[in-house]
Amino acid sequence: MSVADGSSADLRAAELLIGRLAHLTARDREWILTHLSAGAKTNLLRHLGQKEGAPIAERSQALDDERVLDSLEGEAVASYLAGEPSHLIALILSLRAWRWEQPVLMKLPPVARLEVNQLRQSLPRPSAAMRSLVTRTLREQLAASPSGPHFEDLLDQIRGRTP
Repeated sequence: MSVADGSSADLRAAELLIGRLAHLTARDREWILTHLSAGAKTNLLRHLGQKEGAPIAERSQALDDERVLDSLEGEAVASYLAGEPSHLIALILSLRAWRWEQPVLMKLPPVARLEVNQLRQSLPRPSAAMRSLVTRTLREQLAASPSGPHFEDLLDQIRGRTP
């Protein structure tokens, strides 16, 4: 059965591959992506939620953002996200399996933790553009100031709805 058939085992395999690609350097990822067969590349990009024409540099940047975020200290991310609304935390945690997921959840009050877990199960799969926007914005804000403006305020500013 091929990945195109969409079985859960194939989806897990694709997600595992995407996770492994995220840990490579941008140069190595770009080399792998340029040497894939057309069919394998199409399947991989479909699982990434991207179209064939998306520039490799954009995909590499998105994977770099995820890799850097995943390497951050759990307590720093947990402190930063502690004041954010449940729907935003659920969105961030639903993007992938983060190393710091447990510290983030444990810093939340029990009711908020339950709400985040319920929301994660009902969220639609974000587009590649949304995934990239969320990871890039979170990475930039954590790098600039872990105790700085809240993430939701920054997304509003990006959308042009500055408070």
